[in-house]
Amino acid sequence: MWDRSVCSDESARYENMVASHLFKFCHLWEDARGEEMALQFIRNAQGKEIDFVVLKN
Repeated sequence: MWDRSVCSDESARYENMVASHLFKFCHLWEDARGEEMALQFIRNAQGKEIDFVVLKN
């Protein structure tokens, strides 16, 4: 979601803002340094999730 204002839940808006900034960082790093970057998440078998994982190369 690029427009955070459409979300009424404050914590979801904050999480989305963090994701957007990390995503922009990944693109900046790729453009400036030429290294492959990715923004991912990890979920275990029980369904618990780590929200943001930045992968390099």
